[in-house]
Amino acid sequence: MNREASTRVISRENEITSPSLPVNSRFIMRREFFGALIYDSEVCDYIPFDKEAEEIFLQLNTTPWDALVEKWGNRFSPHYLSTFIKLCQNSGIVDSRYRFTPYILPNTQKSGYLSAPIKIHLQLTKACSLNCIYCFSNSGTPSVDELTTEEIFKLIDDMSEIGCYYLSLGGGEPLLREDLSSIIRYANQKKIAVSLSTNATVITTKMIEELKEVKLRKLKISFPGASQKSYDFLRNKNAYKRAIKGIALLKEHLSTPIFLHSIISKYNISELPSLVRLAESLEVGTVRFDFMLPVGRAFFLRDAMLSPQEALGIRRMAMKLQEHTSIRLLFPSIPFKTKRRGLYKGFGCIGGTEVCFINSQGFLYPCGFLEGKLPAFNIKKNSIKTLWIEDPSLRLMRNLIGNLQCKECEYLSTCRGGCRARALFTLSNLNLPDIYCPYYYKISEVDR
Repeated sequence: MNREASTRVISRENEITSPSLPVNSRFIMRREFFGALIYDSEVCDYIPFDKEAEEIFLQLNTTPWDALVEKWGNRFSPHYLSTFIKLCQNSGIVDSRYRFTPYILPNTQKSGYLSAPIKIHLQLTKACSLNCIYCFSNSGTPSVDELTTEEIFKLIDDMSEIGCYYLSLGGGEPLLREDLSSIIRYANQKKIAVSLSTNATVITTKMIEELKEVKLRKLKISFPGASQKSYDFLRNKNAYKRAIKGIALLKEHLSTPIFLHSIISKYNISELPSLVRLAESLEVGTVRFDFMLPVGRAFFLRDAMLSPQEALGIRRMAMKLQEHTSIRLLFPSIPFKTKRRGLYKGFGCIGGTEVCFINSQGFLYPCGFLEGKLPAFNIKKNSIKTLWIEDPSLRLMRNLIGNLQCKECEYLSTCRGGCRARALFTLSNLNLPDIYCPYYYKISEVDR
């Protein structure tokens, strides 16, 4: 679908404006098809509860405790119910007087999927200080008509109203946006946790001072190569030293947790031990690894994509390295595992079911890897609440039929089939298995 056609306005009949959240609300509850989702703004995480727990929570403030125990006596023993409430009191969801403390969001829609995303990935700009040969967004120069500060503020307002409290800011290079600190500060005011992805090569003293005034959940530093030679080859710039200097400045002046993020391909597959040693020397606590996808500029580097055997092998190497380092190593699990099983039904990854991606011009996609591959509507003309319910690309992802191999797999309930973008770009079908799944690979080997 061309972008001019995709800007038509979707019906706003489902939009209902909700009041601003109370300033002192630590917990916010969304009613969902499976029960409830409670967001803890202090630890910046969601806690899922089933339907029985939701009903108990809603009755706590109107029903005396003895009557509540009697009412639920046919399902739970008094001891079980008391233990459950005690655990909730320990977390603060229930106070010492047996009152339910979270603010309950009004007008949440109950259906077969989440009423709102739990996280939004926002590309602030396509402007970038580097020119990575594998860049999935093909960043470098800013796009025409990128989102304005006010348009992003409106998105943040919408997120707060629907109960989406995690915003991941990326690019391009988001530090090239002069309004970055204003955006983060505004999200902070709305209780929205913010993480930031950067290459750290453009860090200045002024930027450091601005970032010290806002609250960031975490800082992700993209770092593809352990040596100056490999780093500068992959980024096509003389940038290695600037990145190291930038990380040192961030470590010195900010208390925000920092982790390195490295995309693994045939170009740097041998550098895994060196990347871990580099993280140790930089005193970075976590390194996250992901596998390169043939998207954006990496589309022309398909031969550099890891084979299924290589992907499994390097994950096994990471598990062995983990035994000898205090650095936390994060790798995609194989078979894949959804973090919160039960938040959505059916086949497929979290794109369009738990999270979504908005590019710098405001077009919404299930994930950034699917940008330009599916129909896209724009948040400039439609609220995120409306798009989450009615967007055709998100609906497509929620209604994937899957395949026989995955449906018969014992890991389907936690894996859901793995990465849908990888299935699309390698097998040309969103419903087929993720090729990095070892169970799929063994089956396909037998078939051949």
